[in-house]
Amino acid sequence: MEPTELQTRIEGEVLEVEWDALRPHAEREAVVLIGPEVPLVKAAMAVTLDLKDDVAKWMSDGHIAKISAADAADWPNDERYRFVIVQPFVLVQRIVPTSE
Repeated sequence: MEPTELQTRIEGEVLEVEWDALRPHAEREAVVLIGPEVPLVKAAMAVTLDLKDDVAKWMSDGHIAKISAADAADWPNDERYRFVIVQPFVLVQRIVPTSE
């Protein structure tokens, strides 16, 4: 699959939900939190294409982190996230509300 095809496919799979819908994935420790510095689709492509150096750099810089069930236990249920599934992970990125 060409990167542009992959990018288009991943972009089409990105959804938005409240944290409560993602909680079961956190409980099985499959959630990877993507910080605002890294576009969600770019991170998903790097994981899908096994670009270990990119992912390792983002992790060492604190832009990507695997979340434990304990870490996520107290997250507010009504916070909204964009997410995409890249087996076996669920990559999530918090939607920051814009001020009106």
